[in-house]
Amino acid sequence: MENSFHTTTQKACADSALGEKLRNATDRPRAGRETICREFDGVERFRDLAAGLRDDVLAGLDGYLSEFVERTEAAGVRVHWASDAHAAQRAILGVAREQGVERIVKSKSMLTEEIDLSPVLEADGIDVVETDLGEFIIQLAGQKPSHIVMPAVHLSAAEVHEIFRHKIGYRGAADAEALTKAARDHLRGKFAAAQMGISGVNFAIADQGAWTICTNEGNGRYVAGLPRIYVAVMGLERIVRDGPDAAVILKLLARFATGQRITQYVNVARGPCAHDGPEQVHLVIVDNGRSRILGGDKWSMLRCIRCGACLNVCPVFRYIGGQSFPGCYSGPMGKVLLPLQKGLEIAGGPPKACSLCGVCGDVCPVKIPLPELLLELRNDLAEGGHGSVMERMGMKLGAWVFQHPLVYRLAQRVARFGLRPFGKEGWVEKLPSIPGEWTRVKDLPLPAKRSYLARRARQRDDKKETPNG
Repeated sequence: MENSFHTTTQKACADSALGEKLRNATDRPRAGRETICREFDGVERFRDLAAGLRDDVLAGLDGYLSEFVERTEAAGVRVHWASDAHAAQRAILGVAREQGVERIVKSKSMLTEEIDLSPVLEADGIDVVETDLGEFIIQLAGQKPSHIVMPAVHLSAAEVHEIFRHKIGYRGAADAEALTKAARDHLRGKFAAAQMGISGVNFAIADQGAWTICTNEGNGRYVAGLPRIYVAVMGLERIVRDGPDAAVILKLLARFATGQRITQYVNVARGPCAHDGPEQVHLVIVDNGRSRILGGDKWSMLRCIRCGACLNVCPVFRYIGGQSFPGCYSGPMGKVLLPLQKGLEIAGGPPKACSLCGVCGDVCPVKIPLPELLLELRNDLAEGGHGSVMERMGMKLGAWVFQHPLVYRLAQRVARFGLRPFGKEGWVEKLPSIPGEWTRVKDLPLPAKRSYLARRARQRDDKKETPNG
């Protein structure tokens, strides 16, 4: 799997058009976040507060979950506990079969992507339609999300036009407004015919037994309110204590995700109502490795509120996007979360795809120490013997050289003179044999003609030879 990630990442790097699309798309929310946060008095205080709130909930998660479930069930919601992805799939499929459901509409949910829900439902003969514009495009294209907030960020309007033309018979213009209207017209009938709606949960409010669904398109409100059966799917860590805590997270979520003061539609859902809304409400609470993460040394990753701010600033993501990642999560948060969920054997490649610039930690609204977690995962990879034999041998050789000053200075001289014939305008772009594996994906700066230590020694000698004024 690591080799697959390496190969697909190389292809993404070679696609200059992809990088341009990613940078153009992520520039907008990044600039919006920077602007709105300057208007937001005391943003650092709010970040500290939000991090503390998340940590408090995680420390007492059992109690908050028990309180939430008790109040939720009292409101008429049927709660299903799912230990892993397969259990969550079975719970939702079981409800659909029991109720004879043939048509489902879904609101955007990274958790349903995580548990690979739609293919399971479709394999059972159920028509499942994504109603978020980005997810709708991705579904038609047969792809997975490239970004946790903007799923189709890697596609241009022209590419979306071709997808719509082939999949829904669209014959209009290839501009964003016309394409959006076409999707809205196509989906309107799907909402009306659906027997079940499925959404994710941005966060649950323990003392109210309610949960929120935040969208900018209004589709979440339709999904939760129009069909006669509504199913919400929630990661067990996505919980806050009360309304004031929820307000803090809401303030940060919109600002750091899209640069808005508040998400366009903030829906609060509870149980069924006799006069309006769905007849049945089900809530599936999913573990899928979260308990294991909470009990480990990288538990702070569970603070994540899925805003995507770290993706928008990551210099690596802005070139390769999320299609290369071995799961639905990508960018810095995906580089940490995927290995924790899937294991280093399957997802050990992404932590290495990091420049260690640290900017992801600087922008995280709940102050997850992403750079430190990535370094710890890299250490876990080294200690676990992951990676190629050549890589491990190279690291051991490098460590030995750095531990022996005389050998290090000799290696410097060899590199300085040995690389000179391959240099061009200060860079080495291509080397033969094994060293060529490095220059195949990166340019190597040509070493200086004299080392720093040699220049310092020369300066000291010159100073000694210069007579005092």
